[in-house]
Amino acid sequence: MALQSTTRGRAALRTTTWGQRLRRSWTGGMSFVRRRPLGAISAFFLLVMTFAAVFAEVIAPYGPYQINPIDSFVGPSRSHLFGTDQIGRDVFSRVVFGSRISLQVGIMAVGIGLTTASFVGILSGYIGGRFDTVMQRISDALQTIPGIVLAMALVSILQPSLTNVMFAISFVIIPFNQRVVRSAVLSIKENTYIEAARAIGASRTRIMFAHVLPNVVAPIIVLASILFGFAILTEAGLSFLGLGTPPPTPSWGMMLSGEGRQFMESAPWLSIFPGVAITLAVLAFNLFGDALRDALDPRLRGT
Repeated sequence: MALQSTTRGRAALRTTTWGQRLRRSWTGGMSFVRRRPLGAISAFFLLVMTFAAVFAEVIAPYGPYQINPIDSFVGPSRSHLFGTDQIGRDVFSRVVFGSRISLQVGIMAVGIGLTTASFVGILSGYIGGRFDTVMQRISDALQTIPGIVLAMALVSILQPSLTNVMFAISFVIIPFNQRVVRSAVLSIKENTYIEAARAIGASRTRIMFAHVLPNVVAPIIVLASILFGFAILTEAGLSFLGLGTPPPTPSWGMMLSGEGRQFMESAPWLSIFPGVAITLAVLAFNLFGDALRDALDPRLRGT
């Protein structure tokens, strides 16, 4: 009997804890919506974009490569919401599938680039010395080259492909963002709890990854949300220049560069809808990143 009552008590405690967490999450979410309406709208748009990318096969009425020459250059209509291109492919379906390419580039490029930048920034900021000097001089040299130019050079050397585009964007992300993480580490490592960890004999590795890293997570999250927009825009720019995803893959930038630019006057919908998709995606990521920064910054939390 005692064992049963103890088990029931633990189950009730777990249920109460989960209920409290859900209520706190709901309250926090509603507070975010009230204080940052643009951020909330942007978050909703990004959720819709993610849903469209994941369930593209269900949402798109046609396949992204499905050709129907009879329906070439059909304007927006009920059967083709965004019209068709010169070989009868449905533009709406290609825009929906293009969101999958954009999210894939964003997740992989930002994930690899920001993880590397965070690792280098933490090491450089905490260890200092020659390692810090060498890393900062390399960053200085790389930052003298515009990001899009550096990405173009890397993709040209490696040959255009989706994998090489993601690698090039992740490489471009590293120099500036490791500086952001490094500056956060420089201020954190002087705090008393870091001194206390040193005093009790904690190793450098433990201090960096058990005490410093958790305290730079907030700026890293904000950087990630903003860098998603940068990655999408850079991929679109590379594809527009013929250095991105090779055709006939439905990339937004490739849709602008190929049929969109060629038939700008006779079929403007070929460039309008991919262009609007790029604009909204980049704007949503930037607005959401700004709102997230304000929500996570204690100095701006009450504003």
